[in-house]
Amino acid sequence: MRGGDVRLARRVRGGQWPNCIWQSMQRSGFDSSQMWFAETSNPSRAGQDPVETSSPVIRAKRSAYEALREPLRRLGFGHARWPRTFAILDLIFDPRGTAASYDREFAGRADPWNYAGDPRELLRHRLAIEFLDRARGRRKFTRALEIGCAEGVFTELLAVRCESVLAVDFSQLALERASVRLKGIGSVAFAQWNLRTDPFPGSFDLIVVMDVLSGILRPGDSRAARSRLIAAMRRGDYLLVGDHRQAPEFENSWWGRALVRGGKWIVRGFTEHPALECVEHATTETHVLALLRKR
Repeated sequence: MRGGDVRLARRVRGGQWPNCIWQSMQRSGFDSSQMWFAETSNPSRAGQDPVETSSPVIRAKRSAYEALREPLRRLGFGHARWPRTFAILDLIFDPRGTAASYDREFAGRADPWNYAGDPRELLRHRLAIEFLDRARGRRKFTRALEIGCAEGVFTELLAVRCESVLAVDFSQLALERASVRLKGIGSVAFAQWNLRTDPFPGSFDLIVVMDVLSGILRPGDSRAARSRLIAAMRRGDYLLVGDHRQAPEFENSWWGRALVRGGKWIVRGFTEHPALECVEHATTETHVLALLRKR
């Protein structure tokens, strides 16, 4: 682990967290000495699917997280009041680590994050499209990959700017809705795909990954995903990356940077990478966005 992760682990093991949370975690079988250092030996590092290879103990801990989350919120232990505590819980249990977690969001209602109607989301999409239009000039991108297409709201905007688009998502239910939304647009194909583990599906002169990396809650996995994206790019290829901003406790702290939590730190990991040139960058009330080109 890196220095920030080690210091954060020491705080957890040192008990510098609310006692009721700490006791609940221990009752659920949490062993900080094992879980933190399992970060480097998790089977998913070898390209195996973490859902299929996870032990019954890890699956039980995930269930414990789900069982604890709502009672804790009712008691006032929410992300806003206890950001570090919930960051640790997210890190341990990885609640966004399976396609099922996203399927539950989409099953609950259509467009669960209101991409099609929230003015802040529409602003983010408009800025992203302006980045792409300035970069492409009069030509279209030849082949684009959109990672985390959800129900296809941004895919529609990409389709008219690209000769072909491969739109992928973790959730099969999201893909089914996206294919209905874009029915009849022959330049767009859909596939279920996992950024963490699946082989990269070819070469693309544009890769779009927005509101995806914030769902990868373990910093080792997040850095690995970033490395995979950059390695898949050829010289001159573009990458459009963006993600949600987080509370100041994340954005202005060493541990927020160590955990790669929030749009500020996620995007900075790309803009500061020596293999990439930052073409454009923007920060809104809710998001951080950047368009980058491979050197």
